[in-house]
Amino acid sequence: METSLVQAFKLVIVSATGLSKDALHIYAGLAVFLLMAVLMRDRPSLARPWFVVLLAAIVV
Repeated sequence: METSLVQAFKLVIVSATGLSKDALHIYAGLAVFLLMAVLMRDRPSLARPWFVVLLAAIVV
């Protein structure tokens, strides 16, 4: 079975950083959350940045 382009990219990041996939998912989710909170100019306690993180987790 072939790996997708996204999966291959994830494996490159895992091998380059030495972190586990789970740790990288946490860091990526946190980065998306903070970026969306800044771009939307919302407080982090509001739900909109969390919905973007949820959508990103579902799509990727």
